[in-house]
Amino acid sequence: MSLEITRISSYPGKKDKLLKFFMELLPSKKITKTWEPFAGTLSMSINLLKGFEPIEMFATEKDLGMYSLLHAIQENPVELYESMEELEYCKESYDWATKLRNSGYQGADELQIAKAKYILCNMSINGIDQDGKYRDIDMNTENDLKKYCYAKQVRERFRRQVFENIMRGHKSLQGIKLENVDMMSKFMFRAIDKEMFIFADVPYTDKDLYAVKTDLDWHKNFIQTIIMLQKQGNLNAKIMICNYCKKDLRHDVYCELLKYGFKLVKVTEVVKPTVIRRNTKKKNKETEYVFINYDPIGTIARNRIKTSKDVFGE
Repeated sequence: MSLEITRISSYPGKKDKLLKFFMELLPSKKITKTWEPFAGTLSMSINLLKGFEPIEMFATEKDLGMYSLLHAIQENPVELYESMEELEYCKESYDWATKLRNSGYQGADELQIAKAKYILCNMSINGIDQDGKYRDIDMNTENDLKKYCYAKQVRERFRRQVFENIMRGHKSLQGIKLENVDMMSKFMFRAIDKEMFIFADVPYTDKDLYAVKTDLDWHKNFIQTIIMLQKQGNLNAKIMICNYCKKDLRHDVYCELLKYGFKLVKVTEVVKPTVIRRNTKKKNKETEYVFINYDPIGTIARNRIKTSKDVFGE
């Protein structure tokens, strides 16, 4: 199966760079139902899982902004594009989107919310500094002048990509049932379904710029729910959990799964520097710690597996 990557939007934590490795980590048996409880931009579903032609596909996104963007692309792509036709890649647009988000999208319809979320996801990648503020450019300095010229190219490319992203996304999202609820309200019901494959790309801890904020207690409760179902003999779904963090408290929480039959696979891929860091020659490493409760399809993946004995010496 070849991979032609479709990107609906820029988004932190997106998995499109690692999809060829995730292909190896899929279950060896046929996938008939899929669920992404933390939808994001649905890189896994639209680029990989659809190729297995599952009968049913579900995606849950608690963040109203991200859900509205996905739903508008899926159901009203032309109207969404028309609402964004006059969109400018500038500080005023970003400030408008930020203000709307901070108000809880009060008084906004789905297209306005979707437009704001698109701005926050795509403009922020190139225009936001570490403090979360839009960069001010001093035209009197050579370095900032170069930044301005590059930013102008980005703005022009951004406008060209809006229509392409929306229409490609519309096609890719067909057949996926979107839900704007807390994933835990669906988890136990779907975790007991033996025909279900769950791809859980868990959210970052204490990060709320792009998506729903979570803390360590949330992750502990999530893992304890899985362990409880496993102890009861009711965890029938095949589950893949991606945990970005390494060697921290959250990573330790997820490693508890290894004591209850899960396996750990470290997935690393060297990628080009991000847009913000293109002035450096140093390449970035995309690393995920993946926990699975089944035997993966790929030989390479099977060779990388670590069990409870490997990690805890038990």
